[in-house]
Amino acid sequence: MSISDFELKWIKFTKSLRSVGVLLIFVMIPFLAFVIIPIQFILTMVAIRDIKIINHELNDPYLKNFRSKYLAASILKFIGSIIV
Repeated sequence: MSISDFELKWIKFTKSLRSVGVLLIFVMIPFLAFVIIPIQFILTMVAIRDIKIINHELNDPYLKNFRSKYLAASILKFIGSIIV
């Protein structure tokens, strides 16, 4: 059984999101957070790019809404971590 191109895009997105989740756990360590937060932000932007590519094929308004809210939340988290 072969995997379609669309399924490969979903797998790539979930791997990026899984990496962001793992790094989120390590943000709890105070001095390690300064290094991890920019890396996590970059991986979040990669995941958002992947979801944008997927949404071009699906053209789903809920996926577009998820992408915009996830982008806003990640930017606010990044700015908040810089301030703190």
